[in-house]
Amino acid sequence: MRSRMVALLFLVGAGGCSRYFVGHPTAPPIDALGRPPAGLAQLCVVRPSWGAAAVTLVVHDNGGLVGATHGPSYFCYFAEPGSHRIVSEISDPGMADSPVETTVAVVRGGRYYLRQTVEPGGSTIAVVTEQEAAKMVHRCGYQVLISAPAPDEPPGMTPVAGAQREIH
Repeated sequence: MRSRMVALLFLVGAGGCSRYFVGHPTAPPIDALGRPPAGLAQLCVVRPSWGAAAVTLVVHDNGGLVGATHGPSYFCYFAEPGSHRIVSEISDPGMADSPVETTVAVVRGGRYYLRQTVEPGGSTIAVVTEQEAAKMVHRCGYQVLISAPAPDEPPGMTPVAGAQREIH
């Protein structure tokens, strides 16, 4: 247990050097519990913990940058119906972490929630229920990715991720 605490403290102290920067809008541009626009679905990434708060986790959906979390925070984005491969990774240089991923089959009008964590062994991302997400969202601040290193570009206030295309 003590070694886990020491490792977690190291993560907190070693973070904060990301080249991705987030901002805090006065009001969330996308309501985490609201309905998506016609023809789309909504995904929200929630990171409810203060553990390793200085570490930035960057999220790509089907290869496109959709947002990032830094400390206890969340962001939402819209998505086309279809298969979505969501990859989360620590962006801070010198932090040993392999990207983690999950796949979500998105349907028109659906709402999906993913919980991010940073632990001594790395980061995780997993789908959670709307009820779980609602409890977490109220303890977090909304963040918008405002700058990113090339070749990534910030996705804007209301990103839209395309679905995976089948190759024939």
